[in-house]
Amino acid sequence: MAAVRSLFRPGRVVRGAALISGHSIFDHHQNSWRFRDVLVPLVNYISRSTVHFLTCKEPDYQKSLWNMISSIMFDKNLEDGDIEPVPKLVQAIFQNCRGQVDSWVEPYIRITVERLGRAKTPYFKCLLIEVVADALYYNASLTLNILQKLNVATEVFSLWFQMMQQTEKNGVPSNFKRYAFLCFNLLGNVTKRYAVWALTSLFPLPADHLSGESLEHVLKYTLDLLVAYKDQVAEASKEEDKAALSTIGFRPIEDYENCDEFRSPIDDADPFVFFVDTVKALQAYDPLRFQNLMQTLDFHYQTLANGVAQHAEQRRVENSAAS
Repeated sequence: MAAVRSLFRPGRVVRGAALISGHSIFDHHQNSWRFRDVLVPLVNYISRSTVHFLTCKEPDYQKSLWNMISSIMFDKNLEDGDIEPVPKLVQAIFQNCRGQVDSWVEPYIRITVERLGRAKTPYFKCLLIEVVADALYYNASLTLNILQKLNVATEVFSLWFQMMQQTEKNGVPSNFKRYAFLCFNLLGNVTKRYAVWALTSLFPLPADHLSGESLEHVLKYTLDLLVAYKDQVAEASKEEDKAALSTIGFRPIEDYENCDEFRSPIDDADPFVFFVDTVKALQAYDPLRFQNLMQTLDFHYQTLANGVAQHAEQRRVENSAAS
């Protein structure tokens, strides 16, 4: 852990900027791939020197970063495992520069979708789907329009939901792993909580962007995710589970979310409270759409919705007391 922390000394911010402007990550002549070694300084620079990253034009860090990422993502000679850190860097841009890089959303979505079509390993597919999830968090309407423009919206969401539902024989999720060997691997990792943020961001979209039927599917799937996330948090809080994990070299995500190095802007926000507040906002500004949506829920999902609402209020009180 000390080695990881050392990457976040003040000088590492400067190093991250130098790496972007100098294109020193990828040596095309020797086909030497060293991105894993510099991912943390790069993300550190974007998250801690965001204003400088966005405003500096000499050099133009945004353009330099795009040139670097696009050349890597389009390179058909690089295998999935060679470029796993790249999607995490794109996620850092969407998470830390919300509302400030609109012109870059479509280019990054394009290369993500293009690479997703060629991806072979489930883990790399997960990383690319996570980019889409963070883009939805960044700007749901803009991202959905881009996906529809590229005629891949249905394909991407279908793959996402399919991968979220896949489990091992013991019931453990096959994809979007909740546990990882190293804190480093959790950088930008979209757990169920991040998926909730992305899907909930779709709720405010008008009917011409998201049909009533599509909104119904999104709501039901989000409720399923929230309940599953609630159960996982409860399970992870058991000391015997943490002890069992430590014996095989794993640590729960909660243990790492306290590390400043690996925090994102939405780590402090509560997904249950965010979900309930978003639904209440929908009820306020479009009561007819809200009413029609609620009428589509059967008894099972009505029960889930009521349970989530109660849990959100409990979390709101707990969060208020903790602050």
